[in-house]
Amino acid sequence: MVHLTLRVATDQAPSTTSLQERAPWLDGSGAICARVFRGRGARWIDWPDFGLFAIPTTGFETRVWPVSNADNVSAFFRRRLQPLILQLYGYQSLHASAVLSSAGAVAFAGLSGMGKSTLACALRDLEFTQIADDAVVVDARSRPVEVRLLPFAPQLRGDADGLDALRDEHAPLVATAPLALIVVLNQDAAADRATFQRLEGPAACVALMAHAHVFDPSDGMDRFVAEYAALANDVPVFRLTYRPDFSALPRLAQAVRDHIVATAAAPRAHSGLAP
Repeated sequence: MVHLTLRVATDQAPSTTSLQERAPWLDGSGAICARVFRGRGARWIDWPDFGLFAIPTTGFETRVWPVSNADNVSAFFRRRLQPLILQLYGYQSLHASAVLSSAGAVAFAGLSGMGKSTLACALRDLEFTQIADDAVVVDARSRPVEVRLLPFAPQLRGDADGLDALRDEHAPLVATAPLALIVVLNQDAAADRATFQRLEGPAACVALMAHAHVFDPSDGMDRFVAEYAALANDVPVFRLTYRPDFSALPRLAQAVRDHIVATAAAPRAHSGLAP
């Protein structure tokens, strides 16, 4: 298993002018949050709020030249950059939270603000353990498909104040877990109850890729598509549609718990994509 480390450089940050610039990274609003480069035996990430990161072509130690006020650069590396960097070493990364059930990991994928973290935290009261937040790192090459667990800190919305106890960073108790189920979240203000729709074949693959973190869209897309096709083929994928109402959170969590139990008990069927 790959173990990434971070070393803070003390010399002057190198210039990126001679490097080959790749597709930039965008935030949820579509604005550029970081610029990405390749050259001089490394991949480079220039994130103005934190610093310049160099990921070597060989080896597992990332160097960073932090900006002067980036005292939390190590936490940022662990939570935000590590899932993306692991894609360079053969993993994939879903924009998702996850809990651990008796059948394995259950990932909740969705756009920012969909309630991924809040739902995962709410499932604590139903005997689940949250094991990921914002990024779920998947080894789609393994059989069964595995989730690699990393330290995380739940990013809860302000109106989820009843779940304050889980806002601190957590270290997972295990290193990996089989991926049992993926739930794609879909909020609908008109929904009168939570409903689950099974996604199969290309529809499942497309739904997952829509929530994928990608280090460099112009690099390795054949592997990217093939591994998400394999993921959709081997792991059940459902779309959960529900009303965004925090007062109904306990009822939603119970519906999700019941669905996880029922899906775990059902015979496993492939989605119809070629392995």
